[in-house]
Amino acid sequence: MIIIAGISALLASLTLTFLVRMRADAEEMQVVLRESQARIMLLAACNWIQESSRIGWTPVGVDPDDPIDPAANKETFGWIDVRDNKLGPKFIVSDPPRDDDRLFPVGTARRFPMYVMERPPYAIKLNVTYNPIRTAVSPEPVPESDPAFGMPYLRYPDPLPAVENGWSRGVADGANVTDTNFAFWAQGDIRARGNSVDMSWFRVWRESGATFVVTCGAGGTNGFRRWSEIPPMERARFGDDSRLFESLLANEIRLWYRVEWSAAVMGMDYHLLDHSLGSNRDHYMVWPLNASHSTAGHEYRTQTHARNMGGTIRWVQRLTTEPTHW
Repeated sequence: MIIIAGISALLASLTLTFLVRMRADAEEMQVVLRESQARIMLLAACNWIQESSRIGWTPVGVDPDDPIDPAANKETFGWIDVRDNKLGPKFIVSDPPRDDDRLFPVGTARRFPMYVMERPPYAIKLNVTYNPIRTAVSPEPVPESDPAFGMPYLRYPDPLPAVENGWSRGVADGANVTDTNFAFWAQGDIRARGNSVDMSWFRVWRESGATFVVTCGAGGTNGFRRWSEIPPMERARFGDDSRLFESLLANEIRLWYRVEWSAAVMGMDYHLLDHSLGSNRDHYMVWPLNASHSTAGHEYRTQTHARNMGGTIRWVQRLTTEPTHW
């Protein structure tokens, strides 16, 4: 009995040690997961800075998600206006000239909680092939005697919308695509998926004309720096409980970066320099579909050609300590 009791105690100790080690590993992986999420937010923030330099701004009182209203998501001319080198972004020439950054003033911040939409606007299907060649065993099978057998017909648009909007199987000419159907597809379903909320966010502080402090976070604070900063109407998401917010803050990963935007873009006539080195090069890399001729008459644009109309990020600096303003 003594031996059995000793072996049982030893097994219980080993089991307890194993469970403690497994819990410690799980907690360590949570830290790794949150830091990875925070680092992904740096890419999201840089993309937002690039795209918002010239597109995506909406005047006050206009619904930014309205696909019909031409005032939504108007074009601007950069964080530093490329026309007069003054602070922007400013709208198109028809707007009254202004010398200030009226859409995102220097010394202010924007907060961006991230989540996955149920169906993003303009979402398309993830089909590999939208118009498969029809055979006896393909979708919509046909016998060999059918004229459509083995023919690469482009019966349906490529790509197709993720939601049915009139491009039905029986109507390939779009006759059923009404304004209502198009708007249903364009607006999407922007509700957040429940399993994607309160996981990550980024926040952008405009330090100067084209320099920004980016805070990347993984956790449930939604980008609020402290409890006193949260407007009363927003505190309901935390149960109006500052202790809950402080608990979320204590378990959150925050990373800080300083980045600079540049108006520089890739040249419209950029070419792959080694396109004529021999026939052993990949055909579709050197001469892709829909390539255009250059003035020389024998050179082609390649898949490396990119307009990058939102400008570029000149540099990214990791900040080792929390900055004063973010």
